[in-house]
Amino acid sequence: VGNLEQGTHQSFVAGAKPFKCSYCEYACRDSSTLRKHRERHTGITRLYQCTACDKTYKTKRVLKVHVAEVHMELDMKTKPCPECGKLFKTVKHLNNHV
Repeated sequence: VGNLEQGTHQSFVAGAKPFKCSYCEYACRDSSTLRKHRERHTGITRLYQCTACDKTYKTKRVLKVHVAEVHMELDMKTKPCPECGKLFKTVKHLNNHV
């Protein structure tokens, strides 16, 4: 482990909280936790949108679960156009084509 990496690791192990909230006294170890905390102050929430059905989720992880459970067929083009036979991944994409 290099000196820089070791120093960072030691700060992490020692409980250093370099990410400070600009609205209050809150501090934490990583930027994603701080971003989630700031949402409480601003009311602005980052939403992750499903490209297949336009549903939105607060976290990327929940969006991935949704896609895996609801849109498993997205990896395969299984929706044929009745006019030309071209295959599409989703009915939405097929409808946009027609």
